[in-house]
Amino acid sequence: MLKIKQLNFDPHIIATLFLRFWSVIAGGITVILIPVFFSPVEQGYYYTFNNILMLQVFFELGMGQVIIQLAAHEATQLRDGKEESVRLKAFSRLVSLRKLLAKWYMAVFFLFFASVVVAGFLFFWDSELPVEKWIYPWAFLVLATGVNLNLSWRLAILEGQGYVKDVNRLRLLQSVLGFALMWALMILGGGLWSVFIVPAVAAIYTIVWLSKSTLRDDSAGAMAKKSLDEDGKINWRTEVLPFQWRIAVSWVSGFFIFQLFTPIAFKYYGAAEAGRLGLCITLFNSLVAVSTSWVGAKVPVIGGLISQERRSEASALYKRMALFSILFTIFSTSVLVFSIYLVKWIGLSIANRLPEMTSVIFIAMACLGNAFINSAALFMRAHKEEPLLYCSIAMAVLVALACNITASWGVNWIMASYGMLVWLVSLPWTLLMLKRYYKPQPKSVMI
Repeated sequence: MLKIKQLNFDPHIIATLFLRFWSVIAGGITVILIPVFFSPVEQGYYYTFNNILMLQVFFELGMGQVIIQLAAHEATQLRDGKEESVRLKAFSRLVSLRKLLAKWYMAVFFLFFASVVVAGFLFFWDSELPVEKWIYPWAFLVLATGVNLNLSWRLAILEGQGYVKDVNRLRLLQSVLGFALMWALMILGGGLWSVFIVPAVAAIYTIVWLSKSTLRDDSAGAMAKKSLDEDGKINWRTEVLPFQWRIAVSWVSGFFIFQLFTPIAFKYYGAAEAGRLGLCITLFNSLVAVSTSWVGAKVPVIGGLISQERRSEASALYKRMALFSILFTIFSTSVLVFSIYLVKWIGLSIANRLPEMTSVIFIAMACLGNAFINSAALFMRAHKEEPLLYCSIAMAVLVALACNITASWGVNWIMASYGMLVWLVSLPWTLLMLKRYYKPQPKSVMI
């Protein structure tokens, strides 16, 4: 029987859970406010904005996950290295990584802003709202998101070094402030202008926090600066690129797997239908985000254990966290499906802002599968490998084809094809790959 202490509710997991649960609460409040203060057309723009904004994966190329793994492996050597030369080299490599990322993300910021602003302009040009109603909110939204993208590498390094609690506390505070201001502007009639408030607050808050933060790479930093020779530098071509390009392809594939549905509904059935679908997908995706908190918060620990060749211990920790993740997903998804059914049965006005129950059920089905897939992916990537590369490519192609084939048949068919692909292709493939990484641990050994 699973005991509470086995769930390992340490400060990092608690901070992650607070952030995830707040995301669900904030999303729920937003879901209630949007039908009240946005028209059905504006609701469609809101959710389609968010989906098109996910084009950032084409620019970030999965570097966030790569950074966390690299930093986690070096931080372990920095803390546990028995020889000064080992610790010195580890810190030197972290400094090298920071210099490399600063240049990379500055270039990414400018490319992202210019490209995504234009992409949105072309997509919405002949849509239902006049250009002046959406173009400026869209441009400011992209700008704020780009700034956050440029700052993300610094937070990823801190997470990899074990400051998960501190980074998630930052994200929680900036999110609470950002959503509070967004809701206020919505209530005051700000319309689509309120959309960019959350990322704008996040960017400003992060800049201030980083400038005042007392977190440091390590106390050995001062003596490590003189050892930045070739042996103590990160080699992009041999150490980062082999892992990163696989992550990049997987994340780009993820855009076609997860972000196509609302824009397709927007083009085929209008902004109002896109808004219904986008709202429902957002609700279920929030549950998936919460469910991966247990494994996500332990990624630096898992990566550190793997770097020390303690793979059975890493697997045991993953198993414990994944079990609770699965139980949470089953329970929360069931409650959400029942709640939506109840809202429709009673006939509340918000029911008109949600898709048909058939679509809801298929979205929930995909949510259950994706919760496990995401947790397993985090564990496998902690090995600095990307085993789901070909699965992601296959799913991207299949989902894109299925959407094109079923788009004219109705939203229910679009979501049905997606749900079946998750369970018939992606989930079995993930289980097959997981067997290669999971190493059983003797029952007598505990973490």
